[in-house]
Amino acid sequence: MILQQLYTDSDAILGKDKPPAMYDWRAVKWIVDVSENGQFIGITPIGDKYGLPHMLPYNYGRSSDIVANLLADTADYALGANAAPEDKNAPKKHTAFRAMLAQCAEASDNPQVRAIIQFLDAGGVTAEQAQQSGIQPKERVVFTVEGQWPTEAPEVQAFWDDLTNRECKGVPKQQGECLITGRVAFVESVLPCDISIARESAPIISVNDKAANSYGFEQAYNGAVSRDAAEGFTKALNALMRGDRSHFRVTLNRDGSEEMVYVFWTPHGEEPDIYEAVAEPPDPQFVQKLLRSALDGRRVDDTRNNAEQFFALAITGNKTRVVFRDWLATTLPEVKQRLRSWFLAQRLMDHAGETKYFSVRDLASALYRRDSKGKLLEKIAPRVVRALLYSALHGEAVPREILSRVVLRCRAEHHITTKRAVVLKMALTLNNEKEAEKLATLDLENSDPPYVCGRLLALLDSIQYQAQGNVNSSVIDRYFSAAATTPGRIFPLLVRKAEGAHLSKIKRQKRGVFYSLETELQDMHSLLPAMSYPLSLTLEEQARFMLGFYHQKVYISHRIAAAKERKAATSDAATPANNEETNEND
Repeated sequence: MILQQLYTDSDAILGKDKPPAMYDWRAVKWIVDVSENGQFIGITPIGDKYGLPHMLPYNYGRSSDIVANLLADTADYALGANAAPEDKNAPKKHTAFRAMLAQCAEASDNPQVRAIIQFLDAGGVTAEQAQQSGIQPKERVVFTVEGQWPTEAPEVQAFWDDLTNRECKGVPKQQGECLITGRVAFVESVLPCDISIARESAPIISVNDKAANSYGFEQAYNGAVSRDAAEGFTKALNALMRGDRSHFRVTLNRDGSEEMVYVFWTPHGEEPDIYEAVAEPPDPQFVQKLLRSALDGRRVDDTRNNAEQFFALAITGNKTRVVFRDWLATTLPEVKQRLRSWFLAQRLMDHAGETKYFSVRDLASALYRRDSKGKLLEKIAPRVVRALLYSALHGEAVPREILSRVVLRCRAEHHITTKRAVVLKMALTLNNEKEAEKLATLDLENSDPPYVCGRLLALLDSIQYQAQGNVNSSVIDRYFSAAATTPGRIFPLLVRKAEGAHLSKIKRQKRGVFYSLETELQDMHSLLPAMSYPLSLTLEEQARFMLGFYHQKVYISHRIAAAKERKAATSDAATPANNEETNEND
């Protein structure tokens, strides 16, 4: 369905930049110019070491076969052995190149093509000329006639259209029903266009394993599409991936060699104004615009039709094939509404008193280990990125796999960063706006036992610090994982120790701090029925425990900052009113 939609919308997506049939942008390094009567004029390098892109005809299915392109090809084809003396197949390649020119000349009767044939018949570029110019065998060469590009001639383009529609590698194509258009046409055994992802190019439909063949069909005949359909959806997809605001890329590993690309479009070819929401990082102003409409019941201003369709497609790829990870067909207002809920679920005050919004990659990376410098130690799994993007654009709940991974990571590290707290909150509150707003900051009246237990652990850690200062193994270091899973076993021990040893010591040394902490401890216990702690916590309950822990740590951090400000306002002393610390590391 999504390929049909891409093909249907390809004219609108490509617009005035739609190339002729079987033409596309290709880098050209060298121009060989000849006169109208076939005499050599000169060889000119263009661009940098990679050349300059130009709209050229292209052939396909070459691989290890000898398949020539028209008028523009690598030097081993266009110039033969004179430019590639070490290639034993260079003479055969050049013969195929000249045969293609002869076909074009006969069908189009273009005088410029005939001039190039005349030049090649007279010997073409000599070995000495090729050596002096510095042409390399795999660098692309194009022939021009007194500065004119025969590739731009309408009759040449018509010839190429007809030939590539009927043949592939010189072999007539089979006819069949195109799965995209539903019409009977010549169908492709090898798709004519590739998709480039993370510096690799691959076709959308590819079958290279005999075990995947069915009903006697081989290669792409297993998913038969016509050349025009294949060109349409592939070129439209490539155009979307070139657009500044019609796609975004998510790198999956440290060197950027693997990535997922998400493209989105509307049937009219206009770039939907959601890029700011999915960019890395998201645009805070655009996010605030979305959230204001969510909070006051208004929709974001949109001058276009509220029924405007919206399509999105997520892909990854390697050298052999493109992989579709997700696709979406909805309306633009609907996807904006889902993004409103997505960012509302992200709202969370951090230790600096700010609310930040994170990209999908940021949230996905929160599930993985980092080194001491903050760099990821693991590759981000494509399914994690896909799952988060699916939640954002489809409006579905964050999968339990994501919640499980972030909970396990927090338990393993005995620490909750802001990004991980955001993932926890999203897993608990996505599509529940009332709960999302409630858990954006510390909820002092929340009597949910797991949430209260999380707050309690943070408070007990603060009590220990006030009594003992920095220690090698704190309450959190020793008991975080156990408290998050079996609080009923751990908290009676921790509370007895806090009340019997830590608070007694604080009372002797810091009476004011003692009364404050004792009151806070009593207030928390008043939220737990009969001073009882849950025996064990489910995955979702562990997430609420950790969110309560994070909220309490942020609350302590803000209290310290406020105390320092008060102290600074009344004294020149630099020593803060108290020395609690939060061990926050975002």
